[in-house]
Amino acid sequence: MKVARKVGRQGCIALAVLLVALVPRLLSLDVFLTSDELKWTCRAICFRAALSSGDFAKTFQAGHPGVITMWAGTVGIPLEPSVEWLELCQDPRISTFLDKVSPEAMARLAGLLFAARVPIALITSATVLGIYLLVERLFGRRTALFSALLVALDPFYLAHSRLFHLDAVTTGFMTLSLLSLLIYLNRKASYLYLALSGAMAGLAFLNKSPALFMGPFAVFLVSFAMFRRKEGITNRLCGAIKTLAVWSAAAGIVYVALWPSMWVDPVGTVQKVLGVSIGYAEAPHVNLNFFWGEIRPDPGPWFYPVAWAFRTTPLVMLGLIPSALLLVKKERGQRTALAELLAFSALFAAFMTLGAKKFDRYILPIFPALDIVAAVGFNHLVEMINRRMNRINAYLVAVASIALLSAGLSLPYHPYYLPYYNPLLGGSGQAPNMLLVGWGEGLDKAAQYLNGKEDAAELRVALRNVSQFAPLFVGRTVAADDYDPATTDYVVIYLNQVQRNLSPELLDRYYRKREPEHTVNLYGIDYAWIYANVNYRAPMEYIAQHAEAGDVLLVSRPSLFAKHYDGDLPLHVMGRGWNEAKIAAELQKALEGRRRIWYVKYLEKYPNSTLELIEYQLATRLFKVKEKTFPDITLSLYRAFDSPSFEISAIQSPLDLNFEGKLRLRGYGLVDEVAQWGRDLGIVLQWEALQDLDRHYAAFIHLVDEQGHVWGQGDKWLMNESLISTAGWRVGEIVLDRYVLSLLKGTPPGQYRLRIGLYDPMGGGRLEIRDGKGVSLGDSYELGTITVKSSPLALSPQELEIRYPLARTLAGCRLSLQGYGVAMEKVAFGEEFTLTLYWQALKKMQEDYALLVQLRGDKGVWAEGSYVLGSRYYPTSQWREGEVLWNRYDLRVDAEAPWGEGILEINLLDAKGEPLLEKPLALTKMDIQGRRFVVPEISHPMKVDLGGKVDFLGYDLKTTKIKAGETIHLTLYWRAKREMRVSYTVFTHLLGEDNTIWGQKDGIPMKGRHPTTQWQVGEVIVDEYEIITKKDTPEGIYRLEVGMYDLNTGERLPAFEGGRRLEGDRILLDCEISVMADLQGSE
Repeated sequence: MKVARKVGRQGCIALAVLLVALVPRLLSLDVFLTSDELKWTCRAICFRAALSSGDFAKTFQAGHPGVITMWAGTVGIPLEPSVEWLELCQDPRISTFLDKVSPEAMARLAGLLFAARVPIALITSATVLGIYLLVERLFGRRTALFSALLVALDPFYLAHSRLFHLDAVTTGFMTLSLLSLLIYLNRKASYLYLALSGAMAGLAFLNKSPALFMGPFAVFLVSFAMFRRKEGITNRLCGAIKTLAVWSAAAGIVYVALWPSMWVDPVGTVQKVLGVSIGYAEAPHVNLNFFWGEIRPDPGPWFYPVAWAFRTTPLVMLGLIPSALLLVKKERGQRTALAELLAFSALFAAFMTLGAKKFDRYILPIFPALDIVAAVGFNHLVEMINRRMNRINAYLVAVASIALLSAGLSLPYHPYYLPYYNPLLGGSGQAPNMLLVGWGEGLDKAAQYLNGKEDAAELRVALRNVSQFAPLFVGRTVAADDYDPATTDYVVIYLNQVQRNLSPELLDRYYRKREPEHTVNLYGIDYAWIYANVNYRAPMEYIAQHAEAGDVLLVSRPSLFAKHYDGDLPLHVMGRGWNEAKIAAELQKALEGRRRIWYVKYLEKYPNSTLELIEYQLATRLFKVKEKTFPDITLSLYRAFDSPSFEISAIQSPLDLNFEGKLRLRGYGLVDEVAQWGRDLGIVLQWEALQDLDRHYAAFIHLVDEQGHVWGQGDKWLMNESLISTAGWRVGEIVLDRYVLSLLKGTPPGQYRLRIGLYDPMGGGRLEIRDGKGVSLGDSYELGTITVKSSPLALSPQELEIRYPLARTLAGCRLSLQGYGVAMEKVAFGEEFTLTLYWQALKKMQEDYALLVQLRGDKGVWAEGSYVLGSRYYPTSQWREGEVLWNRYDLRVDAEAPWGEGILEINLLDAKGEPLLEKPLALTKMDIQGRRFVVPEISHPMKVDLGGKVDFLGYDLKTTKIKAGETIHLTLYWRAKREMRVSYTVFTHLLGEDNTIWGQKDGIPMKGRHPTTQWQVGEVIVDEYEIITKKDTPEGIYRLEVGMYDLNTGERLPAFEGGRRLEGDRILLDCEISVMADLQGSE
């Protein structure tokens, strides 16, 4: 009878333990998802399919290896609903699902996942019961009940016990293996416990490779136990071998029996598991980690102690204190087992610290072990209390207290549990500052909030944590990397994304600049922030304020702007993938009977041919009168001043131009042969690849005036219709490519030439052009003449970049000089320079004026030019009142100009050539570097005769200390002794100790402007050189050598100093150059 009551009481206690573990694990399993659970759901589906088909090799789904978890999924996931996922699950990446399934289907997959959680909850609950039974055998019933309560209600272990994942299952089996082995070694139990330990270890090995730690730890425990035996060394050694053999055999049998992949390829399977394990250990997390307030690839050795402290409970911490005292007081059996539990915890944490990839859940196996140690400590406290009060009452009070406190710490967090953090360390308020927080909890609340929207099914939401969100959201989910500002309604930012600064662009756009529409807070932690994408509102408001009756609205593609626009303007939305004919037809329809079109263009992450075609049609047919940039959107206002015709691009003029045997230009076409600034010139070119190309070529198209000044430039990579550059073109491929040439604002009317060429932007230079007969045409080709007419757009002087504004009224208040620009402040004799003048017609002018420009010095005029004001195609009599124009005027300094200062001045001339201004208008002073015959002050004077033709007078040197790769600024002084028929070249070399040249600059004197054939007897030439040193120039002392040579023969002019001919006919300058190595440049 007593035995029956005892068995019944024990059964009731065991049942109670099971219920305490089971109830919180089974309730509300369908609330949220964690990051890897969908992967394991797919793996379980594929695992079952491999079992069914007999393709046992495919039961290897991952190197973790997760076999027990997949077996659990096989049991828990309904067979029929899982069939639809089999094909997709071959590649269980969430991006695959998003591309191919609906939100409703994703919800069904989540249902399968939730079903798979049930077996996990059952397994881990059974594990708690097993822990209770084994601890009872090891430490006694009271300690066992304390242990069961602490383990069952441990918030961290409880959280993972409810997930379809690996850690909780692995932790349970490792704990059962450890306890069984401790019972066998410390309680002299039967071999059944040893076999049970090995079998549990085999189950743990099957589920997660870090469990392999149990192997060497079992060797350690067995060796320690054998060492304590009072037997001969041979007996102890044989005993250890026998024990380990039984343990290993049990583990091996389970490992092979439960994994069919081991049946067909045992060696390959084990190799793959070990390979993955080593890979995980060596490589940090791809998205980095967060610890102690910093982003780190490897959190370091303190991570796991801190993680355990934050994840455990104050109750366990309290229980560890008396347990520490027991290590020196208790009987050897319990003291040894207690020490071995602590050793397991410490060594496993140290073992996991060796890996670069670290998460708090990776040390989950130490939590039950330390809970048991704490339970031993509480039992010791109860025994101490029993000395002063009734034993039963003390025990019951302890059980009730531990149960209530454990439940009070964990159950309020149901159904999440992961947000629990130790209140002794600051709890939820401090954890986000110390550890990476968030594994999916809270994203269910974000989905629930958005599901509450009226149009939830039509919403698109972007976030990083797709797999935890998409199955719970009724709308469309996109990955953060695929965020599209045109179509994304909401952005969700998650806490661990903020901690690790992931997707920084989205963080900058939303988290760091805007207030969220909604914040998800769980137990004091802000887990997620929901932001509405409202960037379309500002452009809408701007249009509402500035639009006129009769305007029309065009949007580049389906977007939030088009979705939310409710204004009065007609709305036309262009479609993705439209061809040019459809685009042209839609534009023609949109502009029918209208003059102004507002174009809303969303930014594109990748090049888009449709967008390029839309812009090409708009820019080459209409005038852009206004443009404003908003976040993600560019708003442009185009106006038609005539009746434009939108048509597809066509080749009008055939050509046969060969570009170095790589490409042929077969023809070209123009949208219009008349150009006006404000409306771009459209050009279409037809190319043919003459060979398989491996370089990226670009075309340049220049609009140049009669003087060669560029007024419009369009450089563009050559692309085919698929936006593939020339490096992907194959021989025979024919490509129609469009180019847009934008004219500078205020480009004066006239005749211009259109020039084209190809070049290699990666340093290959321009390509030579040959015609169909093989005749070289140089590196650019003139397509034809373009007529530029006056633009109908108004232009104010403030819109031009006028370097020197003036606003000087001239010609009887009919004309205003708004300002000028000059390319240089000092000019040399014989040198050409350009003056730019900006004009505005204040009134309508009846007369055609001319312009006189002079550079006047003390002894005469040294540069002069007379020009038609405006241009000969658009004289002043045609200027409209208020019209602003500008032009460039080239002048050349007289070759005989002396050294000195000049005044650049202008005057207006009437039709008879008479000046209108009594006194010319002075613009600016300019230094004229003319001929000089007086020797200036020289820092380093020398006297070297070069062949009786030139005297070298000395040099100036800005600095004698430089870094490798920097430039030496050297000025040489020469004097002509007689006239020369040969144009000599100057050489300047930086020499090392062995006469190796480490820097060189050779050239015609004065940068090619003043060859020696133009020197006059007695003339002094100031000759500047910039010598770039090589980046790998070693540190050391260097010298400069200079001289002259005949480029045609290579013969140097003989150099004599004091009547002695210098070695090598070179002048070795007496200053030494100190070079310091540029370490950055030399790497």
